[in-house]
Amino acid sequence: MYDPRSTDLRPLSRLARQVPNRCGGIGINPATPWRWALRGLRGRRLRTQLVGGIRMSCGLWLDEFFSALTRDADAPLACPPQVSPQQLKRIEQAERELASI
Repeated sequence: MYDPRSTDLRPLSRLARQVPNRCGGIGINPATPWRWALRGLRGRRLRTQLVGGIRMSCGLWLDEFFSALTRDADAPLACPPQVSPQQLKRIEQAERELASI
């Protein structure tokens, strides 16, 4: 299991073996942290450092990445979803039908 306070740099492939997976076990595909670092996920990128030609990261940076994703997911929507006039009429009709029951 990765330590979210650790600042010890580790190769991304080794770090991948320490991340919990959605099945309740430990270890994710080694390509996943590479994708997070190079392409990002939902506009966020995993912080890494190139050391001797090896891309590395640490538990602290991984925790910051996960925290940023969680904050983004928990944030309220910037603008409420738009409702078309037809949808609004259907909603009002359904509310009238429910009120008459």
